[in-house]
Amino acid sequence: MRCKTLIAVTVFAVLCLPHFAWAQEATIQGKVTDEAGEPLPGANVLIQLTNLGSAADINGDYSFTVPASAVRGQEVTLEARFIGYRSRTEKIALAPGTITQNFSLPLDVLHMDEIVVTGVVEETPKTKMATVVATVNKEALEQVPAASPETALYGKVAGVKVVRSSGQPGTDASIQLRAATSIDATGRSQDPLYIVDGVIIDPSISGSPLTDIPAEDIENIEVVKGAAGASLYGSRAANGVVRITT
Repeated sequence: MRCKTLIAVTVFAVLCLPHFAWAQEATIQGKVTDEAGEPLPGANVLIQLTNLGSAADINGDYSFTVPASAVRGQEVTLEARFIGYRSRTEKIALAPGTITQNFSLPLDVLHMDEIVVTGVVEETPKTKMATVVATVNKEALEQVPAASPETALYGKVAGVKVVRSSGQPGTDASIQLRAATSIDATGRSQDPLYIVDGVIIDPSISGSPLTDIPAEDIENIEVVKGAAGASLYGSRAANGVVRITT
């Protein structure tokens, strides 16, 4: 009889142990929105100085669990951040159970020009990038009307060389963003990779690949130089990238 009782108590203890451990965990949840109350999908929420956190879903909701071993009633700093918005921090006390903390992030309009969206998780300041990114907006293009997108960059971006095939009016122009990448480079082999509205222009086209694009229809031109810029598009971008938005 005693043996059966001991077995029953042992089984009960084993079954209750996971529930006891689960009860000691802390679940942190909430919603991340902008100042207008619109959700910010993809916003990161994490406990500072740790790797504990999660990203907000399409509705701006986030949730993650803090292991029982880390829940000791201590105060921690919870941070929410999203590209283009100012980060926000809140102090919370880690305790077993569910902790709800919402965030409202304001726009960071003063520093938007200093941030470049790359393929990594977080935003990258321009000063820390190995890639040179220069943008010529529509206002700058309208100040000096140009006959073609290539000539529109003349004198507006440092290090950009615009070369005409001859001195005759209307002749094609080419853009060079860096020195020759081959000892037998000829013709337009040193042209950068052209991307118009997200579409890569075929480099095998004879003459200028931008001939059919009226300069007045261009919204902005972005020039990407450097080894890191080429890594975004592969070896075909070894001569740099010119992205045009119409």
